[in-house]
Parts: sequence; structure tokens; C-alpha cells
Amino acid sequence: MKKIIERVIIAALAVICIVSQTACSGKEPVSDTDFLMNTTCKITLYGDARSEKDQLALIRETFALCRQYEDQMSRTVEGGDISRINSAAGQPVSVEDSTAEVIEAGLKYAELSGGLFDITVGELAEMWNFSGDDPHVPDAAAIAEAVKHVGYQKVHVSRDGAGEKPAVRLDDPETKLDLGGIAKGYIADRAAEFLREKGVTGAILNFGGNILCIGEKDTDTPFVIGVEKPFSSQEGQEKEILGTVAVSDMSVVTSGTYERKFYEDGVLYYHILDPQTGYPRETDLDGVSIMGPDSADCDGLATTCLMLGLDKGKALIESLPDFEALFAVKDGSVVTTEGFTLKETK
Repeated sequence: MKKIIERVIIAALAVICIVSQTACSGKEPVSDTDFLMNTTCKITLYGDARSEKDQLALIRETFALCRQYEDQMSRTVEGGDISRINSAAGQPVSVEDSTAEVIEAGLKYAELSGGLFDITVGELAEMWNFSGDDPHVPDAAAIAEAVKHVGYQKVHVSRDGAGEKPAVRLDDPETKLDLGGIAKGYIADRAAEFLREKGVTGAILNFGGNILCIGEKDTDTPFVIGVEKPFSSQEGQEKEILGTVAVSDMSVVTSGTYERKFYEDGVLYYHILDPQTGYPRETDLDGVSIMGPDSADCDGLATTCLMLGLDKGKALIESLPDFEALFAVKDGSVVTTEGFTLKETK
């Protein structure tokens, strides 16, 4: 059974933050930060038996691994897999298995969304330049031309034999890939996998709108994740928390219209681009948060549901037994699935 929580303020799910840091055992957690994937990333280890020096070294090693994946999958890093695919004019390009996996996951969500989630919007993403210093609305004719080269059906991944690297080919030499809608989640999963292999049993990876929790904060004590009101992190403003959700061994990923944005002539433009129009996707949602067992799927589902809108997005999550969702609606209400229990703060 679904529930609707009416808000008297404009409610939406923005960046998710960690509410409490100290474990019940009294042992102080160890944290470090780095700037990756266009956001500040933080890894915090809980209850680890290693010295603080060794814990910090492990965190830095994990960040180095994340950077390797980012370099492979970023369209802006020259020499990386995606950069080489985009420069190959339709010729097949050998890539790492991890890159092929993320591309295949992107194609899966393209199918699931009816083509709304599309990893071939690279040229459009470059034109809009939401992460740049001076983004602005591109020329309409240029947008229309770029849309002609968008289409996930143009992407082909082949695996010809054991020991051979997979190859990626684009039907259209003008098509450009962008894995921004799913790569961060995949990288978070690989980072968590690495930490588990190193014996970590309690940790939080906070990669902007992607949160991944390893284990629990302490015995029978889940991590408490705060839900932040959107647009409340403007310069000079203090963050506002709408509520909290308890999480153990789970990922929570948010996608919202407030994450990367700019205003031009009083109009808000945000980074969720509609592959059919080349402009930001019109939706009745301000944000979507997905809770599930891995960050890559939560990442893809959050963007997909934001683009689908409330009714279709909610129906999709209801059909997936391993995932729960929170939908922040533009009318000020918040809709959750049964398993996403938001505890309101006083």
C-alpha cells in the first residue's frame, strides 16, 4: 500500500546526507574526501580495527580506484574508453569489461524507459555544458541537428571470444556517448566491493546524490540518512532536512532537477535531457530517490523514474521487488512506496 505525505513547504529530495557519524561503540569513524565525477565524494569507515593511518590509506586507495573507472567512462577524459568511442567515427573500439558493463546497463534502462534514458546524448550534454562555468541555452538549430544522432539502438557491444576485450561500435559516426546517468552508481558499487574485499564491514560512501552503505553503523543499528530539501543548499543558506530513512547494506540514489542547473531569462534549465527534443525533460517531479541493493541500478532507476513522471515511475518501481522509491512531486507532495519509510524531523 502506498502512502502520500502532504507537505506545506515545497518538498523534494535533494542531496542525501549522513545524519549521525559516531558509532554506538564509541569508536570514532574515519573519513576522507576527494573530488570525483564532478562532485565532492566522502568515504567513512566505521568500527574498523586498523589504525587511523591505515584506514586513511585504504580510503585513498579506494578513491584512486574510483578515478581509474572515471577516466575510463568520462566523455571528457582524452584517451579513456568513452572518449575513444566518441572519436572513432563509427569504427569498433576495444574497451575494458567494466566500460562494456556500464554501456550494457545503460542500454537496459533505455529499453525500460521506452528510450527516455539514453546514453547517446553526449553531443547534447556537451552543448548544454551544465557542469561548466558559464552554461547557457544552445542554439535551437544546433540542438535539432544533435537530436538526429541520438538513439540507443545505434550502440552495439560485441564479445567475440574468451580473453578478448569487448568492442563497442556506433552505427552513426556523429553519435556521442555519455554515461553520466549510471556510471557514478557503478563506480560506487566497485568501490564498495573493493572495501569489502579488504575486510571492511561498516562504511558509508557518499558520492553526491549516491549513497551506499556497507553493513550497519553498529550492531543492530542502521545508518540514518537525512533527506535534504531541494534548492536549500544555495550560497548563504543552511541545509533543511525533510526527514530521515534508516539504511543497512543498501544504496540510496537521488536524481533531481536541482542538481545541475542554471537560469536564463528567468527559466530553470536542468541536466536531465529529453533525447527526443534535446531540451530538459518536462516532468511533474522535482526529484526521485531509489533505495535498493546496488548503486548502479538505483542510479539508472532514479533518472528513469524522474523522466517517466510520478504515475509511470511509481508503477515501474512497484513492479521491481528489490527496490523502493520516494517521489518528490512539483505540487508539494511526497509519494513513497511502502518500504521507503521517511521519518519526519521535528
